[in-house]
Amino acid sequence: MSVSVWDIVVPAVLVFMVLAMIYTNYALPSAQSLMLISYNLVAPILVTFLVSKHYGAIWTTRTMRKIQHSVIINPALKDWQLTLSSKLIGIGYRSGEWGSGVNYRKGKFIANGPFEPSDTFSSLVRDHLMSEYEQVWKKWSALKIESRRLNQALAEYLNRSVEGMSQSAPTVLTDTHGRLLEPDSSSVVKEILVAGLDNALDLGTNDIIVSNPQSDLFYVRWKDGNNIAQFPTPESSTEACRQLRLLLKRPSMDLALVELANQYKNTQARIEALRTNLKEISRDVDAGGVLGGECDVCRKF
Repeated sequence: MSVSVWDIVVPAVLVFMVLAMIYTNYALPSAQSLMLISYNLVAPILVTFLVSKHYGAIWTTRTMRKIQHSVIINPALKDWQLTLSSKLIGIGYRSGEWGSGVNYRKGKFIANGPFEPSDTFSSLVRDHLMSEYEQVWKKWSALKIESRRLNQALAEYLNRSVEGMSQSAPTVLTDTHGRLLEPDSSSVVKEILVAGLDNALDLGTNDIIVSNPQSDLFYVRWKDGNNIAQFPTPESSTEACRQLRLLLKRPSMDLALVELANQYKNTQARIEALRTNLKEISRDVDAGGVLGGECDVCRKF
């Protein structure tokens, strides 16, 4: 910062006035009151000038740097909102990557850990949340623990249920002379089980219906998806559809899963509430505000 004439003159005047008042107190007692009045009038003006000129500029610079810093890491804060998606808890119906709370690998359902935000600036956002938004941070920490527990419970339920479903679904097709259109029956079993669980958790409205006949062939299919199996008669496809729909409803009739579904819905509502909290914080930054708290970067400003 450059030094102007005023930067020299103002402190010099202050020093002169202090010395003059000291001299007046001891050498010229009769002029003490007049000098004191002058000092009380002029000194605050000069001090205010110095403070506003120097410390005001420092404060302005620091504030602008914090605003810029907040804008830079705000996308990482928004990434925390995206992390609070359905992938934090639960399962995705027939997802191509099965990137959700419960995954399916090598014939077994496995609970995933909660998804963390991306590495870019996420540690800085964490510091800001921990130092200024303590309640938001506590909600995030609690939900990670809760989602891990629920995902594990869902995986255990699916693994317990898959054996019974693996026996029931092929039996339906055998009894109705159906021909599976997929090479592996386990994939159909998995889809029926997961779709039924999705319905029980209010994650979907999956259904199995009889397909319109094509020539002399008859099918059952997912209401919003592909054909499952082919049948020789309309009667056999209708019966297979009825039995497969019963299998689809089986999870919703399991009392243990009903209780688990209630816990899931409660947790999902808390996830949405936390997402709203994070949106409000990032909107303040978008509007020109400063992200509260401090991190390793802005602490040095």
